[in-house]
Amino acid sequence: MSKVIKATVTSGRYKGEVVRVTNISLDESGQQKAACFLMSGQRANIPVKDLEMIEEKPAAPEVPRAKSSMPFVSGSTGSRTMTQTKNMQKPKIRNKSFTKEESDEEE
Repeated sequence: MSKVIKATVTSGRYKGEVVRVTNISLDESGQQKAACFLMSGQRANIPVKDLEMIEEKPAAPEVPRAKSSMPFVSGSTGSRTMTQTKNMQKPKIRNKSFTKEESDEEE
């Protein structure tokens, strides 16, 4: 993809407008003309001497970071899966011990 060049028109019919330059060429008389798109969407051939280039500073590139689905878990749960860790927090189901009195009532 080619770099977008922006310029401000300094004189002429489109003075003061910001344009997007797509191509620069020579006409029959040897003058350089720039094929430009105006902000309204119109196209125009403007002499290069009537344009002042706008310098755009490149944005700082973002440092790619890894996206992890699991949070960092330290300590004794480090090697366990998340399901195992969650199950550790649940109260354990305890079997009721039968006493002699309960077993007599059932009979």
